[in-house]
Amino acid sequence: MRLNSEPECLQAIDEWKKYSPEAQMRNLNQAIEALELDQMYYEGKGSEKPAERCGKCLEILHRRLSELNSG
Repeated sequence: MRLNSEPECLQAIDEWKKYSPEAQMRNLNQAIEALELDQMYYEGKGSEKPAERCGKCLEILHRRLSELNSG
């Protein structure tokens, strides 16, 4: 699943909460990997706004991943 905005990230997290913690972590890690690649692409092209948007989405996903890892 490609996430392109903060609301999409929050919506995906809400949807994934229906799944087991392991499945949530797998989905989060896949989304994080895709966003990191997108962010590198936009940074390489000098596109600041899309790169910043990716960074904000990554913060949201990492925060949820930390919540799952801590219990």
